[in-house]
Amino acid sequence: MNNKLFQSTFEDIPLSYIECNPYHIRKDIPRMEVIEFSESIKEMGLLHPILVKRGGESYEVIAGERRYKAFLLLSEEYPDQYNKIPCQVVESKIHPTIFSLTENIQRVDLTALEESEAIYSLIEITRKTYKEIGTLIGKSEDFVEKRLRYLRIHENLKSRITAFHPDDIFIANFNRLSLSKVLMIKPLYTHFKPHECYEFLVKIIKEELSTRDIKRALNEYFEGESLKITLREAKPEEEAINYFEELGFDDMSVGKQAVGKSKSKASSIKLSVRKNIKKRLKLKYSDSFWSDLLKLIRDILKVTIYEVSSFQNSFKRLMTRYGESFLTT
Repeated sequence: MNNKLFQSTFEDIPLSYIECNPYHIRKDIPRMEVIEFSESIKEMGLLHPILVKRGGESYEVIAGERRYKAFLLLSEEYPDQYNKIPCQVVESKIHPTIFSLTENIQRVDLTALEESEAIYSLIEITRKTYKEIGTLIGKSEDFVEKRLRYLRIHENLKSRITAFHPDDIFIANFNRLSLSKVLMIKPLYTHFKPHECYEFLVKIIKEELSTRDIKRALNEYFEGESLKITLREAKPEEEAINYFEELGFDDMSVGKQAVGKSKSKASSIKLSVRKNIKKRLKLKYSDSFWSDLLKLIRDILKVTIYEVSSFQNSFKRLMTRYGESFLTT
């Protein structure tokens, strides 16, 4: 096969010359799955060669990790018959992870976690922008950004529930939660206490809640659409004002309404906020501006911005709040 990106040939390569891909998307392939696949190969043969890339005197698996492990298993029982495996050998300067990621996204039903971790690894290796990564794997910039946002939320939630020593089954089910569900439950680590976070996740997994069920449960926790801040510190009003300032509200009219009169529980207040209407900067941000800014941050500060949309919104709020337009003549 020939194209402008890479060339490839087909060879039968000794298993001892082949190494696993350290960036393979599926890091833990169940042994039973490998055994079943080896039985299929023994009966039907290998229908598709594995994809490998030459690296010095050895080869690295790009796609076909399960097939490779099945052959290794067969070689233990039949060393003379299964000591080599059919391979498609790729010759290219493109990093093996790019091949592995794109091939697996197209052929394998990945979990959101596997997909997100692979995309994160690809960004770390190539140091490319979300848009460039999307182009490499045939996906949109939004697709890439959502997977990285998912990964950050997943890691934050996982760190919060570790103290409760969840068992392997719980962790496996947690890791299989869909992208839409995980993106929806970000409040579990931004607003919930650790034990509330854990209990909510247990409820999601045990009751197999849909995204609609999760949204309803979150609304019930926050008591519908009313924004409430629980008073647990010495200066609750100041904290409340700081909270709204972070959201971009400068001057506020704050009305307090007591909720719950029990002294044994923390009191709460409802805050009604009115934005001060004044002349604001009206700035337009082009795609080239954002790409240049992100490149500058990456090159000068050695920092990679992963949640681009959140960063852009925060940057716009800062410019609106502190910026002053000027004209030159």
